[in-house]
Amino acid sequence: MPGWQWQRNFIKRHPDLVVRLPESLGVVRAGVSKEKLAGWFEECQRFIAKEKIQEAFADPSCLNNFDETGFPLGVKNKRVLAAKDAKDVFQQTLLTRHQITVVGGCNAAGSFIPPIIIFPGIQSTKRIS
Repeated sequence: MPGWQWQRNFIKRHPDLVVRLPESLGVVRAGVSKEKLAGWFEECQRFIAKEKIQEAFADPSCLNNFDETGFPLGVKNKRVLAAKDAKDVFQQTLLTRHQITVVGGCNAAGSFIPPIIIFPGIQSTKRIS
């Protein structure tokens, strides 16, 4: 079995490779492609034309965008070999661990809401009254 000496010598022989710490990428996002995104936007355009709701997009304050991101708790990524000039290095992960979620939103007029931070909780069977 090769040891650290072998790995170090391998990287020396291949100066185009470096050891990097990858970003986690969920299984669903790993399947996104330019073609899928283009198809989604085409479907949106057809829906807008079919429902005749173009005027709803005239007011920038009505064009809102919200996004969420998760910060996994207790996840440690292993280092991987990647091309030296690679901008992004990802590691596909399963989202089964706990995470803190942050939701943010803004509109085309420049207004935004403060971020909403959602912490992991315990599901309760009690009703809130």
